[in-house]
Amino acid sequence: MDIIKELLCGGRIYEEESLQGFELRYDGFGKELYSIIKAQLPEVFTHLKFYKAVALTGTHVGSLQDEDSFAIYSDDKIYFAITLDYYGVICVWNHLVVNYETGHWSETPYEDVLTFLQDIFDKRDLLQR
Repeated sequence: MDIIKELLCGGRIYEEESLQGFELRYDGFGKELYSIIKAQLPEVFTHLKFYKAVALTGTHVGSLQDEDSFAIYSDDKIYFAITLDYYGVICVWNHLVVNYETGHWSETPYEDVLTFLQDIFDKRDLLQR
């Protein structure tokens, strides 16, 4: 399975970027999230890969969204994507069961996401017992 095609819009071409590249490029909403994940959920951070949209395919209808950031978590048991929408939304999802959104309307968007991610892994660990 191609997780990038599965999770990210198939009408765009994505390029992997480093955390440092992201930090230099991105100054939108949620810009501290990956650093916070690195500090508070290092076991999640080690499995994240970061992407940026670089071009549209001929089949895509809509904008490139090259100002946004995308990250994919994948291990042998679960996968999901994180999108930082430049203008005020953080989304976490996969096409199975995960779908979460927070943003500028929350007083604690980073804490919201960290709690949601921790819940995913707590539930996964319970199911494996």
